[in-house]
Amino acid sequence: MERALIGPRRICVTPGGTTARWQHHGHPEILQVYLRQSTYTAAVNEMYGCDASAAEIVPRFAILDPLLEQLALTIAAGLRDNSVRDGLYVDTLAQMIAVHFARYHSSRSEPINRPTASAAPKWKIRRLMDFIEENLDRDLSLEALAAEVHISPLYLPRAFKAAVGQSTHQYVLQRRVERARKLLGNSDMPIAEIALCAGFSSQSHLSDWFLRFVGVSPATYRRHGLS
Repeated sequence: MERALIGPRRICVTPGGTTARWQHHGHPEILQVYLRQSTYTAAVNEMYGCDASAAEIVPRFAILDPLLEQLALTIAAGLRDNSVRDGLYVDTLAQMIAVHFARYHSSRSEPINRPTASAAPKWKIRRLMDFIEENLDRDLSLEALAAEVHISPLYLPRAFKAAVGQSTHQYVLQRRVERARKLLGNSDMPIAEIALCAGFSSQSHLSDWFLRFVGVSPATYRRHGLS
C-alpha cells in the first residue's frame, strides 16, 4: 500500500491487467485515461522490434510527468469542447501516450538505435490527401490512413506534418469544413444532412468547428450568402 497527498499535476500509471484498489478522501477531480493494449503493442513493436511483453509498463504512483500532464490537459479540454468525437484526434493522442509509456514508463528505458525513418515519398502524401478528400464522409482513423499508403501509424503523423505543415487531424477538419462550406452555398440540403456528408457526427459537431475555422455559424453563413 502506498499513501500520499496527491495534489495537482500528479499522475499514477497502472499497467493493464493489474488489480488496484484506491481510497480517496475529500472531493478530488480525477481524470482516468485508458489506453488500448493494441495501441501500446504497436508502439513497442515499432520502437523496439519486440512484443509488448518485453517492454512491460512499470507502475508509477503520484509522479510528475510534464508531457503526460499536457496530454491529459488536452484530453480534458477535448472532453469539454467535444473534440474527442474526432476519431483521428483521439488516435493521435493515443499514439503519443503509447510512445511515451514505452520510452519512459516501461521495463525498457530507451529504444534500440534504429535507422532514422526517411521522409515519406511525395506520391504517398499526395495519395493520402486524395484518399482523405474521397472519404471525408467516412470514419478516417489513423489506422485506415496509414494502411492506405502502407506507412506505420506511429510514423504517419510526423511524416504528414513534415510534408503538409499541419497535423492529419487539422487537415481533415479543414477539408471537412470546406466541404460543408461549399454545400451550404451550393445546395438546399438541411444543415444536419450537410454535417453528415462532410464527415461530422452531428449538426452541433459541424457548428463547433465551422465557427472556429470560418468565424460564423453554418446557419449565419448560409443566411447571409457569405463566401
